[in-house]
Amino acid sequence: MTDTTSVARRAARVVRIHCSGSAPAQGTLLEAWRAPQFEPHSVTLTGHGDRAPWGGERVLSLAEEARDLAATIGGEDAVHIVGHSYGGAVAFRYALKHPARVRSLTLFEPALFDLLRFDPDESAALDEIEAVAKAVSSLVLLGDYRSAMARFVDYWNGAGAWSRMPETLRAELSAKALLVAHHFAALLDPGPSPSTFEALGIPLLVLCGTDSPKSARAVSRVLAKSVFTAKHRTIGHAGHMAPVTHPDRVNPVILEALRTADQIDATPRSLVG
Repeated sequence: MTDTTSVARRAARVVRIHCSGSAPAQGTLLEAWRAPQFEPHSVTLTGHGDRAPWGGERVLSLAEEARDLAATIGGEDAVHIVGHSYGGAVAFRYALKHPARVRSLTLFEPALFDLLRFDPDESAALDEIEAVAKAVSSLVLLGDYRSAMARFVDYWNGAGAWSRMPETLRAELSAKALLVAHHFAALLDPGPSPSTFEALGIPLLVLCGTDSPKSARAVSRVLAKSVFTAKHRTIGHAGHMAPVTHPDRVNPVILEALRTADQIDATPRSLVG
């Protein structure tokens, strides 16, 4: 008879979801999370990587992205999910719909901008991101994709970031301007109320850079105080792209969260939203 206690547990999957306009595969990020108990994987969102370019043929929503993610992840074992910005928003919407399939959530500045409407103290942050979304969308409608992405990139990375990029990257990002405009519409579209998050019994770590835009820091605060299992940590002197620009400081925090959450037995949870 086999002693089941001596059989090693299969490594838990860690699913990484990239941000809007970013490359889905970041080998150094994934390898940093590799450990005997973890097997990291990267998910490619609509219109990115080797997937078909987004042509704006239909409305793109977080609900649709979450359904797509569900099909990609499958339902065999619960997984750990790490999401960044737009990818964090998709991850959170997926977790609300399929909480029993999620071991833990680690979200770096999830772009759930609609949450700012529920907190009157964050009205200035909401006004700020709505102005950026409007500017990007207006430029896309005019067909000025480069100016739209210059506005987008400079907001998230600081003034002058666009001009410092190599032309090849500017051209690549400009091709995603229509997709980014759809992302803003999806992120500002009314979603579930934070009052529904209280029943989400999933370990949640919300990370935020101290130098990030006001809207990103505000959403991180609102989400963290809306989920009773949430912890909130800041990365000092880092901005919105810290998972890429400061991996030496972000990755150890993520790995620590994964290891802590992995010690908690996964139990079925009732669906939320």
